[in-house]
Amino acid sequence: KGETALGVTNLDRDDAMLGVSAPIGAGTILASYIRRNDDIGGGTRDADQWAIGYTHALSKRTNLYTSYARIKNDAAATVGSPAAAGLDPSIFNVGVRHRF
Repeated sequence: KGETALGVTNLDRDDAMLGVSAPIGAGTILASYIRRNDDIGGGTRDADQWAIGYTHALSKRTNLYTSYARIKNDAAATVGSPAAAGLDPSIFNVGVRHRF
């Protein structure tokens, strides 16, 4: 709860996240769900995000990873910075992580 930087709009947001991981061989499957209830100035600004990922250990310090996430925005929501309110952005990534 609070105000914007300009002190104009009353903020009333609630976020909740549930995440799980399960080891499978040399890798781990990851999944998460995030719910945002957003009551800023009326309108439907709520959003849901689902994500799934996998990480695979190549060595003690190096792993490969991939993930996919999708956000479902209500009519006036802009979570995930879509081009316009109500759009449902998604993202896919692949990479290598090495810890020094």
